Amino acid sequence: MCQKRIPFEISQDYFTPTMIQEVEIAQLDPRIIKQLEAADKAAISDAAYTMEIYASILKQYPGCLELRKKLRNLQLKETGKAGKGIAGMFGKVTIAPFLKKGKEDSNPQATLEKAELLISKSPSNTAAHQMVADAARALGLLTTTAFALETIKKIQPKDLNNIKDLANVYIELGETESAIAMGKLIVSINPRDGDAEDIMKRASVAAAMHRGKWEESEDFRTQLK
Repeated sequence: MCQKRIPFEISQDYFTPTMIQEVEIAQLDPRIIKQLEAADKAAISDAAYTMEIYASILKQYPGCLELRKKLRNLQLKETGKAGKGIAGMFGKVTIAPFLKKGKEDSNPQATLEKAELLISKSPSNTAAHQMVADAARALGLLTTTAFALETIKKIQPKDLNNIKDLANVYIELGETESAIAMGKLIVSINPRDGDAEDIMKRASVAAAMHRGKWEESEDFRTQLK
């Protein structure tokens, strides 16, 4: 006889409310890590339960990109198994009021939570992923912004506006090779798009500047010796 699962709750004692910072799973409270390890093991037999645990912890640690990636991968995987179905329809019905509130909300962390709720109902909803990107940028979580835009790119690989946004974020992060790759991708989709050349030029300049600073550093001279 199957036992009913006890709803997952996280004690507030685990957390100290501070400004949002990027954090790795290994840096979380050991009790949280154990919960995640248990969730990982349950993913095959009970993906819904695993996603519930991931989402609950992510709500407390919105700067944990590693966990957000685990959650997103599982959400998209399960969506692929089930197809669009009722979840996709439900997501479309509820997206409008959430998006309206998200635009008016001056609290990006709250917007991030709303976006995650939308994604849990409809993982392929690109508008919700854009909410994540915008809120993460406002919170200074630039790598999370890039991940959200990368997710949109997976869902809509020819969305030029998204690709351009992603390229610009890559430049900000110093990931110049990735930015140049996005410029080339834009050209492959639309050879007449003038933004592609600008992106690749700015990425090349950023790369040259980075090399210049590196060559002036003690580390570089030491390695040459």
